[in-house]
Amino acid sequence: VPEPYYNEAGYEKQIGTQEGRHNSQQYNEATLLLALKHLLLTAAHPLPPFAPLVAAHLARRRPAILARCRRMVAMASGEEAGRPDDSEAGA
Repeated sequence: VPEPYYNEAGYEKQIGTQEGRHNSQQYNEATLLLALKHLLLTAAHPLPPFAPLVAAHLARRRPAILARCRRMVAMASGEEAGRPDDSEAGA
C-alpha cells in the first residue's frame, strides 16, 4: 500500500490535501523507523530457533535495506537520493 495512512479510520478525508500529504509522510517515516528499530533488535537478539533464518534473511536483504536507509537520510537532509548502487531490487 503506497500510503497506508489513509487506511486509518477517518483519515481518507485528507486525501489530496496539504495536511494529508504531510501527515502521510510523517506516518510513513515513523512506521519505517519503528520497523528498523525492530529489525535491529531482532538482529541483535534473535530467538535461538530462528537465529539462522534471521541471519540468512538479513544477509540476503542487506543491500535493499541499506539503500532504503540511504534514501531516507538523503531525503531528510534535502539531498538527491539516487546513486546507481542504491537499487532496491527484490524489496
